[in-house]
Amino acid sequence: MDDGELGLTAQQVATLNEMSTTHRGRPLDEIKPSLSSRWLAMDGSLLDEETLTRFSERIAAGGHFDSTT
Repeated sequence: MDDGELGLTAQQVATLNEMSTTHRGRPLDEIKPSLSSRWLAMDGSLLDEETLTRFSERIAAGGHFDSTT
């Protein structure tokens, strides 16, 4: 599933890209709880484990997110 299939909002994309800058190179066990808590505060829901892992891996690599990928 790509990001577009999740129907990411502009706010979600901005948060993911900000984390890609601030958390680049950090271990997944540090990124995952941070992303999870930010997502919950922003969206009121939790990411499923597969999506949380996939997003965290991309953040660790400094990857870019957009709503149409």
